[in-house]
Amino acid sequence: MPFGLSFGFETVKDEALSPVSYSGPLGGVLIGYQFESEKWLTHLHLNGLGGYQHPDVNRENNKSETLSGLVRANLMGARRIFVLKDWHVYGGLNSINLVDYRQHNRYGNSSENFVGHLSLGPILTTQRNFELFQKQWLFHFQFSFPVGTYYFRPGYVKPLSNQEIGNKDFAFWGDFYLLETKTELRWILKNENQLRLTYHWEFSQLDKLNKVQTNLQQVSLSTVFKF
Repeated sequence: MPFGLSFGFETVKDEALSPVSYSGPLGGVLIGYQFESEKWLTHLHLNGLGGYQHPDVNRENNKSETLSGLVRANLMGARRIFVLKDWHVYGGLNSINLVDYRQHNRYGNSSENFVGHLSLGPILTTQRNFELFQKQWLFHFQFSFPVGTYYFRPGYVKPLSNQEIGNKDFAFWGDFYLLETKTELRWILKNENQLRLTYHWEFSQLDKLNKVQTNLQQVSLSTVFKF
């Protein structure tokens, strides 16, 4: 079971929020569950982040800001495809589910803004064990690119219409893009417990009705205890 703290930085360009992009640092926490064997990798990771974001144009004099909260839930399953010179390569499916919510400090009826994706697509992962400073380590890298999503977004005039989300539908590659990479250095401790340093990058774009782009980078330090 992993548990950790993270620091991130996100830039969002959302036509439903503003004609300019907003960005800012975010602090967060992550938890989850995972199972790993020689042939299989599976995990459920939950990650929450929060912080203030500001416009990237005239930032010093513009008093606009958003109080932002981000939630990520990743469910992955992959099977080992082959082994090449101590590199274990896995392929499978990854479900990337995300919700970004922003409360703007200077807007009226449209002060609430959000973007959500429930996405699915292939994932490729590689791992290798090695020894350094008489310690056991593991390098882990994964790349996933969902090909379809169910999204929900604010409507044209206001976020909700008759207490329902104003804009929701399915979108596929071409109208929707999501790329994710995760690079980890794992220190293998006693009883196969681990200490992990992780760099996570995520880019998403939705071109349907109020185009939105998000670019999230975060670094996390986490522990993994075996039960």
